[in-house]
Amino acid sequence: MWKSPNYPTLLEAFFAKHITMPIYIGTGDDELMIHFHAAFFYEFWTRSKQPGELRIYNGRHNFGTIYAQFPEAFRYIFGYVRHPASARF
Repeated sequence: MWKSPNYPTLLEAFFAKHITMPIYIGTGDDELMIHFHAAFFYEFWTRSKQPGELRIYNGRHNFGTIYAQFPEAFRYIFGYVRHPASARF
């Protein structure tokens, strides 16, 4: 079950396309081991030469903690957004 429908099985094909995709990982620190998994994925992602940011906040991994991260996450992600080369404004 965990071999095909999970994202790890898709990463090799993704990296082979040489697409840059920034990722912002944010989590609370009150949940058992979730911050460990977030740090592990961040390390894997950035060692794969992908841009990323990791933030571990005080609190539970719930909407309140995540919601507080939106402004910083949006600033980071939208820093990578560019207009298409063919766009005319």
